[in-house]
Amino acid sequence: MKGKRVLEDWPIGYDDLDQWYGAAEHAIGVSADTQDQAYHGITFPPGYSYPMPKLPLSLVDQAVAAAVDGMPMDGQALSVTQTPAGRNSQPYDSRRVCAGNTNCIPVCPIEAKYDPSVTLKKALNTGNVTILCNTVACNVVVDAGGKVSRIDYIQYATAGGPPTGHGSASGTVFVLAAHAIETPKLLLMSKNDGRTPDGVANSTGQVGRNLMDHPIYLAWALMPRPVFGYRGPLSTAGIETLRDGPFRSQRAAFRIEIGNEGWNFPIGDPYTTVMDFINGGNESGLNQGARPVFGAALTAALNGVLPRQFRLGFLVEQSADPCNRVTLSDRTDHLGLPRPRIAYDLSDYTKRGFVAAKQAADAIFARLGATQYTKVPPGPATFEYGGQTFGYFGAGHIVGTYRMGRCKDKSVVDADQRSWDHANLYLVGSGTFPTVATGNPTLTIAALALRTADSILAKAL
Repeated sequence: MKGKRVLEDWPIGYDDLDQWYGAAEHAIGVSADTQDQAYHGITFPPGYSYPMPKLPLSLVDQAVAAAVDGMPMDGQALSVTQTPAGRNSQPYDSRRVCAGNTNCIPVCPIEAKYDPSVTLKKALNTGNVTILCNTVACNVVVDAGGKVSRIDYIQYATAGGPPTGHGSASGTVFVLAAHAIETPKLLLMSKNDGRTPDGVANSTGQVGRNLMDHPIYLAWALMPRPVFGYRGPLSTAGIETLRDGPFRSQRAAFRIEIGNEGWNFPIGDPYTTVMDFINGGNESGLNQGARPVFGAALTAALNGVLPRQFRLGFLVEQSADPCNRVTLSDRTDHLGLPRPRIAYDLSDYTKRGFVAAKQAADAIFARLGATQYTKVPPGPATFEYGGQTFGYFGAGHIVGTYRMGRCKDKSVVDADQRSWDHANLYLVGSGTFPTVATGNPTLTIAALALRTADSILAKAL
């Protein structure tokens, strides 16, 4: 079984997570409208409403919707809908309303968008949580009976500095939630004097395997008229009607995100274009004569292009592949721990999704009368397929590597995110996803965490 391509479906269905999705939406604070989210048969409990009304469509969204709503593609009619967002459309949970800063990553500067510190503060206020700073888990210790007895850690005083101390955390139930890279790395490091030679929770050799993301096809263009990007959240809407269909038997699906931040994502604008006009460059493709301009001419040039910029992001479905994996590197970090080694590639199924994404972008831009400036970005994240060269970006939606399943022969954890090998070890987070589809994983991660917490409490009572 080790290393073979073993397909595994989710051991739970939508109905199993329905109540937990609602609980997660209220814990995070989601702004959306149930009627907008009814595409592909998504349902809600009777009378259910999101915690806050949906965010309004941006001027970019409205311009795209006016042109493409009802446009046929792959047997579907395109439709622009508001994207459920973990940011406030009104005051909620002692946090203020989104002010449209367009710099929501990594965190909102005014805390209008949810981030883990919101929940962490509440956890600390219970008095039942202790945080150890500058502390790195380095070994999961399993006793002779197969249960986890403690987790060893290393401490350090300064960033990049040497170890300054060691310790252990003991308990009856252990939860690892270090994401889809560090969780498998920790498990693989934990050999237990040869009793777990392939690592903890890894009797099937599946730990670290089936690493996935949402590889992104980016396309960008100038609209014929100003749409005034660079304000509002990074994205407020998208085209979701291509997330499912019969075509999925042949190629990957995708959701289309409409960007409000001009060409910031693909080329680093407005900085790149501004410097092109000041220095006489043309990295953006917008300073055709590559001549420097100053004063009123510079203002006119920038006013002529920046308000017309917008981009589309196609978040493409990636199929599970055991060769995409996390293993241990021979290189070590400042604490003497092995770094993770990442093997990552795209299947032909996913690559065919990129071909379809490019075709969709070309058709949408043509419908909008927009002038396209998409180019293959430099760097190693490129591939050739069907005589075309594609570049792709990572979404940071890293999933897989310790997936859940119905039986231990094909998976690492069960439907409660509990290790098949060790009854008191729970591995939570995005690593338990058997598949990734097209939607952002955050809400499902949160719903699974709440469901698993409920299961742990039920077993403890």
